[in-house]
Amino acid sequence: MKIRTVILCSFSILIATGAAFFYHWTTQSIRPSYLKVVEESLVDTSRLFSSLLTDRMGNGEDLTFTLEEPARKFREDRFFAQIYDASKTESDLQFYVTDSQGIILFHSHRNEEIGKDYSRWNDVRLTLEGEYGARSTRLDPDDPSTSQLHVAAPIVLKAEIVGVLTVIKPIGWPYQFMEEARFHILKGVILITVATFLVAFLLSRWLTNPIEKITGYAARVSRGERAALPRLGVASEVKRLGRAVEDMKNSLEGKKYVESYVASLTHEIKSPMSGIRAAAEILKENPPEEKRQQFLEIIRTEGDRVHRIIDQMLTLVELEGAESLDKMDRIEIHDLAKRVCEEFRAQAEVQGIYLQVGGTGGGVIQGDRRLLEIALSNLLSNALAFTPEGGTVAVETGEDERSSWVSVKDSGPGIPDYARSRVFERFYSLPRPNGGKKSSGLGLTLAQEIASLHGGRVELVSSSTEGTNIQIVLGHFRG
Repeated sequence: MKIRTVILCSFSILIATGAAFFYHWTTQSIRPSYLKVVEESLVDTSRLFSSLLTDRMGNGEDLTFTLEEPARKFREDRFFAQIYDASKTESDLQFYVTDSQGIILFHSHRNEEIGKDYSRWNDVRLTLEGEYGARSTRLDPDDPSTSQLHVAAPIVLKAEIVGVLTVIKPIGWPYQFMEEARFHILKGVILITVATFLVAFLLSRWLTNPIEKITGYAARVSRGERAALPRLGVASEVKRLGRAVEDMKNSLEGKKYVESYVASLTHEIKSPMSGIRAAAEILKENPPEEKRQQFLEIIRTEGDRVHRIIDQMLTLVELEGAESLDKMDRIEIHDLAKRVCEEFRAQAEVQGIYLQVGGTGGGVIQGDRRLLEIALSNLLSNALAFTPEGGTVAVETGEDERSSWVSVKDSGPGIPDYARSRVFERFYSLPRPNGGKKSSGLGLTLAQEIASLHGGRVELVSSSTEGTNIQIVLGHFRG
């Protein structure tokens, strides 16, 4: 599982759990909080009403006659009150009065309750016992919004409880406010959850992108591809990790590189050095002038061969150590091909080979002119070496929507099947058809490295008994 997935899943679980807990904990506290406020105000209201009724009950007044008219006006009164975003037009407050036995003497909204015994209800019973009396009763057991709060206060006359005044408040309005509060809390929780998840997603990308870049970089290096250390953002720990990986790569590559090149160079110069040493030993014996000149020519030829191998290896080392081009020129591919062909024109004529340049143009690219001339020169040199007298070497340029290319096609014997997979291998070389000595085997490797630096490649297009066609394709820097 990817680190990004682990981070996102972990954050998602934490966010979801935290959001659910916060919503549950908050909404569970809403109902008690609202009911506390309502009950507190009912306590004051019941106390006020009981004080107003104390003298009237003490005088033996008929409460029905005394309270009926005010209660009727209270029930029928219409008004307008804007409570934040809610409008109220009538009062839903109710009250009733009992005697010292808990018998209903008056009910503001339900006359049929007069005469009933309420002494078993907590609000009346507890108040008559001298305690705080209150209760909550649902009109519909399955609907919490039908609950009614009953808060009672004693009617005291001459230090004696002569009755109970109970104020009733339906919680319809408070319940509406509670639901609105729950809805607002839910919206807030959702918004915070989404925002937190987005932050977690961005954080996971910020944390894992550099790691993915380093992983990709390491994978490309392990495949032997040319790769530069990518930009890794601003985190110093990640930058240190990237530099450590690059230093390790350079260290390992440097060690392996030196070992490989020392072994290859030793192998390649062993043969010419043996020839030079043998010729020198014979020259010590003062051979005839004709032989002396012959062995001096061997020394010169083999010395030049060693010099070419070393020069090409130094160039290859320089190219393989480069991660990008330092110099960029505007280059017309067709003009470049003509210029290089002119340098080989005399050699082709001496060998009796017809050298021609054609194609549709090739377009314009940005690159290092000197390196591209070296690459094309190596291809031409190989083509001329494998083309018999009277043969043809054709250089063509062209382009399509994605790339520019230069192809070099000879009319030689072609590349044997067993060698086609190795033609770009360092120091691999085939015998010349005219019996000449093998080359250093670095020409195609150099061309491949140069093309790679230009974002392109060298590929074997075809090879048969009718000749070989090798192509330099430059796709990424085309202008």
